[in-house]
Amino acid sequence: MKNGILILSLFLSTQLNAQENSKSIEINTKGYFVDGIFRLISSPTINWAKNNREIGIGPTFLLASVVAASSNQYPRLVGLQAHYRYFPNGNNNQLNLFLFEEITLQVINDTWETNEWNYTLSKYQAFEYTNREYLGLSNLGYGIILRLSEKISVSQSIGIGVYYSKSDSNEKTPGAPELFNEDQNINGYKDFGLTYGLNFVIQFKL
Repeated sequence: MKNGILILSLFLSTQLNAQENSKSIEINTKGYFVDGIFRLISSPTINWAKNNREIGIGPTFLLASVVAASSNQYPRLVGLQAHYRYFPNGNNNQLNLFLFEEITLQVINDTWETNEWNYTLSKYQAFEYTNREYLGLSNLGYGIILRLSEKISVSQSIGIGVYYSKSDSNEKTPGAPELFNEDQNINGYKDFGLTYGLNFVIQFKL
């Protein structure tokens, strides 16, 4: 995971050095599904644009997650998001169409609880476990950007792609029964599959 972020950062740094000094910041809010499970994230991003191309990168915060293991602590920093946008008809009109590629890397730490029967005490006991998920998503799609003023614009886009997920679980409560499926994905979806989602962005030109 760390190596992937480092490689991505080096690649973007190389690309950014070739860009003209046209910058903007944006708040990118994205709702996405992985195999039917929904999550909502937000990423404050800094963008560099040149002619009809734009690239951006920023941290990602988890806002909501419909996953059984979720600890419901929101918002929380979970990773990194980067994008590349191409405007076929240019990027200077009031209304513009764009194509995009987006990469999202996340490390999501959650806690979950289970009740186990204690034969000695003849009652159920609650035990907590931790779950760490490494999640990567790659999306392609298209969108529309509307310029409200010289400095402010909004956009909406839709994309589809693939995801890869790997997770591991460990005992958190002292004396908790040992897990025999520590490396099993307990999030309710496969390790690899299709993902799709919708982005809403408000952008401020610097």
